Amino acid sequence: LKTRGSVFLSEISYSIYLLHAVVLYLSFSIIWPPQESQSQEGFMMLTPVIGIAVVLISTLTYSFIEKPFMNLGKKLSRKNN
Repeated sequence: LKTRGSVFLSEISYSIYLLHAVVLYLSFSIIWPPQESQSQEGFMMLTPVIGIAVVLISTLTYSFIEKPFMNLGKKLSRKNN
């Protein structure tokens, strides 16, 4: 598990954990609400798109929120020692 893809996904895994439920909720309740005419196949076809969206949003939140605050925490802990 030392490939670039594995390392990247492990870095953003907490963001994925936090955001996947929100993206799923928005996708299936607001963007694509269930209707009687829609079948389960329609939902299943949307699953890869939702997965890609979760990874993209998680990448952004990791890059612009998580990582800067982790770096700030490291700097502050160095100053206190």
